[in-house]
Amino acid sequence: MLAFLLGTGNAIDNPVRQSFVVEIVGREDLPNAVSLNSATFNMARILGPALAGLLIAAIDTGPVFLLNALSFIAVIAGLLRMSAEELHPSDPAPRGRGQLREVLHYVRGKPELMLPLTIVAFVATFGLNFQLTTALMANTPGQPVVPGALGRPLPGYRVRVLDLDGQPASEGEVCLELGAHRPAGLMQGYDDGQGNLSGAAGDLYHTGDVAFVDEQGCYTFVGRADDVFKSSGYRISPFELESVLIEHPAVAEAAVVPVPDPMRHTIPKAYVSLVAGAIPGPETALDIFRFTNARLATFKRLRGLEFVTDLPKTISGKIRRVQLRRLEHEGITEDPHRGRAYTQADFPELKGEAERKLDQTAG
Repeated sequence: MLAFLLGTGNAIDNPVRQSFVVEIVGREDLPNAVSLNSATFNMARILGPALAGLLIAAIDTGPVFLLNALSFIAVIAGLLRMSAEELHPSDPAPRGRGQLREVLHYVRGKPELMLPLTIVAFVATFGLNFQLTTALMANTPGQPVVPGALGRPLPGYRVRVLDLDGQPASEGEVCLELGAHRPAGLMQGYDDGQGNLSGAAGDLYHTGDVAFVDEQGCYTFVGRADDVFKSSGYRISPFELESVLIEHPAVAEAAVVPVPDPMRHTIPKAYVSLVAGAIPGPETALDIFRFTNARLATFKRLRGLEFVTDLPKTISGKIRRVQLRRLEHEGITEDPHRGRAYTQADFPELKGEAERKLDQTAG
């Protein structure tokens, strides 16, 4: 209902505001007004979060919200002071019966318009997102940028990286300090449907994201906490292995999950969807194993892979690793997302290549 009311309000509000701009500045100055508005809007998107964080840190949350309210009041006061003589009224466009029917007839005659219109309609109807928090980290101007990194915490957020035991670590779950340092941009909690909030109380808010922080305080994303797993005591991020896999020319998509192993507890296995024309056979599997072995540390190497026609995904297109983990842990072999599997043990030449590499390193 909230999404419907908001969408209805925007459907009326946006066209009215856009048409009113023409009456304020006139048709001759309209291009300049549009350019100025666009420049101001984008500048606000760049500087706004940092400026808001600095203000909150300096004068606290309440005064900042008051300043924001005053800025809206200033705009309303300016509009009220305008007189009709200062406007540039334009003649309304002629209206007649059947105009909507003509538009629909035109769209039906353009099949290429149907897909983008359908996507826009779907997102506008079902895509209303409620933010849990605002931006936590960024590569702000003037700071050295580490390729592939998230950046550093923005003003207003006190970030901790904690291991599985809740102790500070260089790699672990990203947590936000609450209490006296609770971020103004963080939600109050998850509503259980009965008005009770949870998930953002206590001393820390657990984001569920795992990151690595270097000595300069720069954070690099590792993966989601529920996706990261341990093999032989080492923490392994599916995100890192998948990033290497998709660099192979035959790989279209990949998802890495832990597979139970009697010696290592779990070992990494990849579900792989190949590009068109690639053959899901032993030659391709061997080539992928060689490719990844050359680019990954020994403890991170894939021990198995399975060629599938498609990977399970959410409605937003994210791969559902949890579904693939369930297939492995429950030993399900008959499933649309199963395919032809290979392990490194299927290729004795890989072991020989690894031994030769060790001999060369020792020599």
